[in-house]
Amino acid sequence: MTAKELSQMIAKSPVASINQHLLEITPIKAKKVEKFSKYKAHIHQVLSDYCIEKGYTLLTEHRFHDARKFRFDWAIKEKMIAIEYEGLNSEKSRHTTKSGFTTDTTKYNLAQECGWSVFRYTALNYLEIETILK
Repeated sequence: MTAKELSQMIAKSPVASINQHLLEITPIKAKKVEKFSKYKAHIHQVLSDYCIEKGYTLLTEHRFHDARKFRFDWAIKEKMIAIEYEGLNSEKSRHTTKSGFTTDTTKYNLAQECGWSVFRYTALNYLEIETILK
C-alpha cells in the first residue's frame, strides 16, 4: 500500500480524524495501521475531552514498567489511571486465548502493584467510560 492510498483510506474512515492523529504522532508502517472501532474511538474521544478539560496529558500505548514491555491502551499518568479496550470481537483476538488472557492478568496485576488503577472496557460496556471520569 502506498502512502497516497493509505491517506485516502484514512480520509474515508468514520473515525478519520483519530486515525490521522495517530499517524501523525506514531511512526508506524503503513500495513500496521489499525482503524479504531467506533467503540474504541468513543473511549478515545471521551478521554481526550476529559484530559483537555482537566489539563492532563492523555498517553496512548504507554509503557508503564521498565522491565516489562506491557503497554496501556491509554493512560492518564497524573491520576495513575490506565484504560484498556479489550477487543473481543475478532476471531483471532489474543485476549480470548489461554496464554493471551493469562498475560493480560499478569499485566493488570503488575500495574496495580505499581499503583495504577486499571479500567477495562469492551464493545458492550464502552459507554461506561464517562462514569469513571466523574
